[in-house]
Amino acid sequence: SAATGASAGAASVSPSRSFFFNDTATTEIYALSLPDALPIFCVIPYRRLIEKVRRALPDAAIATDIIVGFPGETESQFMDTSKLLREIQFDMAHIAKYSERPQTLAAQRYPDDVPPEEKEWRRVFLEKQLREILTEKHKPLQGRSMDVLVESRDEQKNRWYGRTPQNKLVFITNGGHLLGRRVQVTVDWAGPFSLVGRIQDRVTDSKRADLSLVE
Repeated sequence: SAATGASAGAASVSPSRSFFFNDTATTEIYALSLPDALPIFCVIPYRRLIEKVRRALPDAAIATDIIVGFPGETESQFMDTSKLLREIQFDMAHIAKYSERPQTLAAQRYPDDVPPEEKEWRRVFLEKQLREILTEKHKPLQGRSMDVLVESRDEQKNRWYGRTPQNKLVFITNGGHLLGRRVQVTVDWAGPFSLVGRIQDRVTDSKRADLSLVE
């Protein structure tokens, strides 16, 4: 299966041809200005790797983790992160504010010098940018048929939901008991963080998925 929690620079390709590249170094493209004790991540090979993946797997889904407000992060460095987010057009980004954690190198050596209100502003700024990116990326999905592995049910809204091979969340508005089944869903609505659609064709019980994959 795809490695959604891979270490920086690690990647794997799933049988369904999904590709997830998780790299917490995305916001540390400025690391060359930090002490030698810290890992150095360069945006140039990062960009080239993503280009190589997309050439090999046009339907690849690429995600990242971003931490804003790392000690010493300037406004200019933060805007570099914003530019990279816009350029790469990730399928998902998990954005968080930096906070000191005991026993870590950063906590021991670097003062937490970015004000809390600035960290929050930067987080909100990137979240808004991500929402805009995903809204545009998902518009072409409306009306398309997508393969979905059903993983659970939203009892409050009385609908099933699952994931596409690209890990996109899809809510299903019709159908019977679907847990663990792969279904073809036509997308009626496409938002930044989820899709909503109807089943067009359902696989038979003989092709029922291994439920361990969705637990």
